[in-house]
Formats: sequence, structure tokens, C-alpha cells
Amino acid sequence: MNLKGRRTSQAPRFSGNLAADWEIPIGSDYQLTLGGNLAYNSGYITDEATLKDDYEQGSFATVDLSVGFGPANGRWRLSLIGVNVTDEIYVITSGGRPFLATGTGFLPGGDDIVLTQNRGRQVFIEGRIRF
Repeated sequence: MNLKGRRTSQAPRFSGNLAADWEIPIGSDYQLTLGGNLAYNSGYITDEATLKDDYEQGSFATVDLSVGFGPANGRWRLSLIGVNVTDEIYVITSGGRPFLATGTGFLPGGDDIVLTQNRGRQVFIEGRIRF
């Protein structure tokens, strides 16, 4: 298969991140930590092993947020972390379904496609202790 001139799989024309972290003192001994990350991707081909155009993931953005609390000396921290808080679902890879009959013999043919996608929204509680 000749892929000359075709974009590479999972290679967006543009992608970027914008991240920020804030530490807010609470009294003289504690601090509140806030964090955020915005990631943008302009889209990409999900399977370069085919010449069909319908396997392209469009542009998408994800947002991650966190809030933490602990002593200012960093001895411990308890955080609430949200990954992909907007629940953006996008295709990572695509391809033909394995072991699909080609339509010969008694088995029906088909053009089924298998897609893998990212995880949706995730929420974590994180506890950290420094020794």
C-alpha cells in the first residue's frame, strides 16, 4: 500500500496545552493549591493502513482540574483531581475488525470497524505524604 503524501496516523497539524497552577496561603501554616490544564488537538487520521477518508478524528479539547489542601511545608496534601472534566470522547485508533470474514464461503462479508477511544471523565482523590 502506497501512503506517499498521506498524513501520518495520530499526527495533528496543531496541538497544544495551556496549564496554570496557583498556591493560595491559608493562614501561615496551610495552603490551597489550584491547577488547570487545557489541551487542544486539531484532529488526526486514526488508521493509516486504509485509504478511506472516514477514519479521521476531528478537533477536540480536554480540560483537567485539581484542588488540593495541605501544610505550606508540603509534608502532606489531599487533592481532588478531575481528568477530562468535560467528558470529551474521541477516537484514538481505528481498524478493521479482526477475523472478519471476507465474504467468501458461507460466512457473510462486512466492513466493520473497531474503534478505541479515550477514557471519559475521571475523578480521583489523591493523598500524598513526604517522608
